[in-house]
Amino acid sequence: MRNKLISTNLIIGALLIGENGFSQFVSMKQFCQDIEGVFCRKNTKDCSQADSRKHQCMEFLNPLLEQKAIRYRLDQSKSCIQATQNPHTSCGQVFEGMLGPNQACEWSVSCRRPLVCVKQTGSLKGACSMPLKKASPCEKEAYTGSLYIQYLVSLNNICTPGTQCEDVGGGIYQCR
Repeated sequence: MRNKLISTNLIIGALLIGENGFSQFVSMKQFCQDIEGVFCRKNTKDCSQADSRKHQCMEFLNPLLEQKAIRYRLDQSKSCIQATQNPHTSCGQVFEGMLGPNQACEWSVSCRRPLVCVKQTGSLKGACSMPLKKASPCEKEAYTGSLYIQYLVSLNNICTPGTQCEDVGGGIYQCR
């Protein structure tokens, strides 16, 4: 019964271990609401979609938390929310990927750094691997909806540093 309760709580929030060693329960709903507000005010003048973006943020993060594919870092989330002037400088480290080499993934945010989620063209699932080398075929990760999740997904370049996954024509992408 206790495991079922913990699993249910992960859908609502994340159990965090604070700097003092005490656990804290932090609501994902509150984090997503706060972060979407920060990104909305910084990136757009129209924040009328903020409530639906909060739900999109939760729908993206909750399954990853429940599967233990990511870890939520309280210290980084506080810095991120407080960085209203430039949220991009401190918001990329709020979630830490927990999946190791060759583990199944849907998003690179789930993979331990420096691993990325490499998928076969057209596939929704892939495996955590080292970034692809120059001239390798690639598929860009893309997400529409939550402004924060768009930012989070954009941080993960599936190609080696110094190269990007680019369209080389005809809808074919390659690390260049």
